[in-house]
Amino acid sequence: YRTTIPEDYPVNRILAGITITITDNDLEDNGNVTSAYVSQNSYNNTFGIVVTYEDGSVTAEIILHKPLDREEVPQYTFEITAVDGGSPPRNSTATVVVVVTDVNDNNPIFTSLDYAFQI
Repeated sequence: YRTTIPEDYPVNRILAGITITITDNDLEDNGNVTSAYVSQNSYNNTFGIVVTYEDGSVTAEIILHKPLDREEVPQYTFEITAVDGGSPPRNSTATVVVVVTDVNDNNPIFTSLDYAFQI
């Protein structure tokens, strides 16, 4: 999974363009996804997930928890882990890449090509 967002993306907002669908083809409890979470120490909890369980389907959406600064971290790579209800529980991971684009680093410009002054 990969998405690109600007560094001024609003905090506490779900990232547009990336929804992760989680399924398990096993029967009974082995086929029930019981939890999904972002890998530990993923950039000091900059990202989290919102998990929705509905009609046997599980979806996860990425949410931004902290402000971004492209000069500090231009790209984030982390994993989402899903766990089923089996005994023993089985898990699977998906890799997420978030590329941060720059929005606030314009060079100063002169409004005129020529300036005249006297000393």
